[in-house]
Amino acid sequence: MSLYHELKRRNVFRVGAAYVVAAWLLIQVAETIFPLFGFDDTPARIVVVVLAIGFIPSVILAWAFELTPEGLKKDKRDRSRRYLYSFCDFRGYWYLAGQSCMYDHWHLR
Repeated sequence: MSLYHELKRRNVFRVGAAYVVAAWLLIQVAETIFPLFGFDDTPARIVVVVLAIGFIPSVILAWAFELTPEGLKKDKRDRSRRYLYSFCDFRGYWYLAGQSCMYDHWHLR
């Protein structure tokens, strides 16, 4: 089974699309309401950044859990476990993120 079919079976695409739509709606409301209360652009930017950061955990949770009539259940199918392990191996990502931060710190001054 390919990774695309596994993502589709676990409804990761649906969760991602629903998250993007809900985040867009919240951003529109924040940009409309915040100026009425005298806030600058900074709180609206914070809302955008927090919603953007929250996208990754929502997709990971959609991968790991299924929504059933009984509630959230952990997906127990063993056939796709290899994708989960390869998806959650963050050692290389942390290394690249650290290198990127160091580059930005030293070279963009």
